[in-house]
Amino acid sequence: MSDQDKVSSRYDFWTPFYDIIDNIPVISGLQKRWKRSAVKALDLEGSEKILDIGTGTGEILPWIAEYLEDG
Repeated sequence: MSDQDKVSSRYDFWTPFYDIIDNIPVISGLQKRWKRSAVKALDLEGSEKILDIGTGTGEILPWIAEYLEDG
């Protein structure tokens, strides 16, 4: 099995569990902090277009929308 196949297999295995694990209470507090920090660091003004690549399952998108609504 090639390295690429190994990586692909690992992601295929964890995909169904990714958001479940991310939302475990002990972990979710840390996740909320980094998501808020990441969105704040974008320094959005509302006219920008956002392309979310490689950040998981898109769970940060609601945080971006909330930031824009509150801004």
